[in-house]
Amino acid sequence: MALLVILGCSKPGILEVSQSSLSFSWDTIVQRVDVSCTGEWRASSSVPWCHIVSTFNPHGISAAYVEIQCDANLDLTERSCVVSITSGDLSSQISVTQAGKQGFIIKSQSIDISSDEQDVKIPIEYNTRFYVRILDESKDWVSSSFETKAVETADIVFHVKRNTSGLTRTASIVFSDDYNFYDQYVSINQEAGKVNDDAANCYLVSSSGTHSFNALYKGRTYESIGAPKSAKVIWETFNEDTPITEGALISSCHLNEGSGDIEYTIRSDVKSGNAIIAAFSGEDGTGDILWSWHIWYIEGYDAEAYSEKYLSGRVFMDRNLGALSADDTPKANGLLYQWGRKDPFPGKAFSDNTVPISTSSDFDYVKSISPNDIEYSIQNPLTFIGNWNEAKNADLWGSDIGLYNPCPKGWTIPKGLKSWNKGKYADDGDWSGITTRNFDQFSGKISGIYYKENGNNISWYPTSGRRLSDSGDIEWFGNQSFFFWSQTIEYVMTGTYTNVFGTNSYSYYNITFGDYTQDGRAASANGFSIRCVKE
Repeated sequence: MALLVILGCSKPGILEVSQSSLSFSWDTIVQRVDVSCTGEWRASSSVPWCHIVSTFNPHGISAAYVEIQCDANLDLTERSCVVSITSGDLSSQISVTQAGKQGFIIKSQSIDISSDEQDVKIPIEYNTRFYVRILDESKDWVSSSFETKAVETADIVFHVKRNTSGLTRTASIVFSDDYNFYDQYVSINQEAGKVNDDAANCYLVSSSGTHSFNALYKGRTYESIGAPKSAKVIWETFNEDTPITEGALISSCHLNEGSGDIEYTIRSDVKSGNAIIAAFSGEDGTGDILWSWHIWYIEGYDAEAYSEKYLSGRVFMDRNLGALSADDTPKANGLLYQWGRKDPFPGKAFSDNTVPISTSSDFDYVKSISPNDIEYSIQNPLTFIGNWNEAKNADLWGSDIGLYNPCPKGWTIPKGLKSWNKGKYADDGDWSGITTRNFDQFSGKISGIYYKENGNNISWYPTSGRRLSDSGDIEWFGNQSFFFWSQTIEYVMTGTYTNVFGTNSYSYYNITFGDYTQDGRAASANGFSIRCVKE
């Protein structure tokens, strides 16, 4: 509240002040102004931060004075007010200005961000130069190109790398200036990573011997599988018409409960094969299956080196997921997948029989599971589910691709050739630009056809067939057609031109020899091949 002071002087008609303006620094100090007055006078301030102290001396007309004191100005900008001296009809004004504090103001002391790579702006007001320092323990994931300078305002930008760990982390940024000799801290708090770059549902292995992977998390996420107590191989195959016994591919497998790693050993006399290893809730492979992983072994194979860039610009593997060859042999057929599931099913090597695997039967089939078929599929990776994904979950190979992605690390399921949007198709998928003319349809082969560019054979596409949703049986094997899942959901156009997510909305890529069918929709419970694309 402004202070009003009333004093007196002996002679009427005179009111003078020794100074008409005062300048204050930002901190708290007192300044004096002499007052000459021949009558009673009053002093008042126009603002509450400016205070008045006055003293009256009766021994002379100039013996009176007023003392003015300002509160500390913690803002960075100058402020002003008026002190008025009045005596009857007489008045004098003293203009008061106070400088802002030298330094800076940080508008947010703590900033929460997602796990993604991004730039973070820290809004700052300042009127002097200051310095930015990132503490050493954060420099490997936070950086800034900010240079010391003196301007009025700024957004200081820090580049933050993606958090690939399963833990939250905090970076401490220190700001200091030349005037106040103290530091201010800002915390950048980044949430735990959602994508586990060190994990996958499928491990592509190129050498025999002992290998390991961490089995504590689901897929490429940091979501826990629970508390595994043991691990074992639940099936193996050589993708050929040769009986296989348990241990023919992987000679040993065990869980290290301390680290959560599963160690397994591939026999040195084996050149290629597929296996599924599962983690169990009980000892010695008992209890529930908590999660399972596909081991895809091809001696000396480098997927990156053998990959191929298609007309769309996307880089594809040179073979089907699970294929042990990229040539016109039965081993090129690979494995079959229900849309949205991470675990494969064996296909065929020849037209009259299914690829042998190291179990009493190649797979189980159930007509219907309800309501939680996802949990059932995890616990039963070798059971083909007739009404799989009846709830029409579009996220399994969509936003949840890291959880159920069946491709090896660094690879994923292609996007569909076409997407339906507002009444028209867009040729925007990973097979974009490819037509049936890119396939050698008249080679006379029934086991597959070559994808060609500029007349050159680029990649072999085997006619590996498909598993039917209503029986689990394999059809169209070697029958001049192939089917490859995409991760795309297509919305079915009804008679009223409304986009509907229906049972047969899962997009696949298909070439039928001599036909121009390039894409289609099918129920997710069908078992199709996958050709992985580089992420």
